Amino acid sequence: MKQRWMASTLLASLLLGTVSLWADGTQTLNKNEKMLRIQKSLNHEATIQKSQFKQASKEIVVGLQNSFLAARALEEDHVDQAKKALKISIASFEKALKADPKLGLIPIAQEISVHLFNGDVKALQEYIDNAIALLKKHQTQEARAMLLPLEDEMVIATQQLPVDAYLASTKEALKLLESNKKEEALSTLVTGVQLMEIDTVVIPIPLMVAENLIIEAASLDKSKKEEAQKLLAMAKDELQKAVILGYTQKHAPEYQALLSGIEEIQKEIKGKNMVEKLYDNLKDKFHTLLSESRKDVVREKAQEKIRAYENQQAQRAVDEASRFESDAKKDEQKKIQ
Repeated sequence: MKQRWMASTLLASLLLGTVSLWADGTQTLNKNEKMLRIQKSLNHEATIQKSQFKQASKEIVVGLQNSFLAARALEEDHVDQAKKALKISIASFEKALKADPKLGLIPIAQEISVHLFNGDVKALQEYIDNAIALLKKHQTQEARAMLLPLEDEMVIATQQLPVDAYLASTKEALKLLESNKKEEALSTLVTGVQLMEIDTVVIPIPLMVAENLIIEAASLDKSKKEEAQKLLAMAKDELQKAVILGYTQKHAPEYQALLSGIEEIQKEIKGKNMVEKLYDNLKDKFHTLLSESRKDVVREKAQEKIRAYENQQAQRAVDEASRFESDAKKDEQKKIQ
């Protein structure tokens, strides 16, 4: 049953659309002005993600669909149907590779999920303070539960297909099936699905909201000084939330540049109010930071940490081997003497 669910879920994502969006707490998004701003930011980002997602070729989609249909047919003991579907799948993948032999990893489906923290900076700090107090009492599980809601982010998960490897597993499944090894063929198809990789990008909602607050403030007439100051103060609050939630660091150059830009505009509004260029510079900084966030793949960051750890361990092993070899030589010399 688990094998069928895996195949059918991905197949549905291909048939129903390439990008799906769901959110925690969406039922509260239209309750107040703050939530409307968040919704606007989320919709804007979802539009960007949808425009950047490159649709897989027809051959790739047909190849996947038929490999899933083959798995389903095998589960229902329709061997001939499975063979037919696998042959169509293989021919479709081979056609795609003939057109572009260097396909590599192909994005085939994308899910956008949203996790909202509805509180302000004060509420956020209270969560953290209470969790720290619990940890000091060694009430670790209670502290863990306290920290779980502390995420305010849009997560973009993109499923990637390694075309060459997937085609090889599909061919192997057909070969096994023609040798009357139905169970082995189904297992091979499931293994092929497990070859798929997921790239995950996390975009902090506070930064998105802060950017839109700046854009809104920049669009106001210069006479609306109090309203502009209010929006800028809200943007600073969102930046502080991003820091407390760990999406950026207080002393990071990017954060300092954004904070300084907001404070510079706040000061200028009180004076000559020559803010056009200041707003443009600040909007550019936000755009650059969020553009980088869209490229910051969590899987790559994790792999870098793993590689660094493995390299460290490998170096230790080399050092240990050298030391053991040196000790062994010393022992050998003692025996000779």
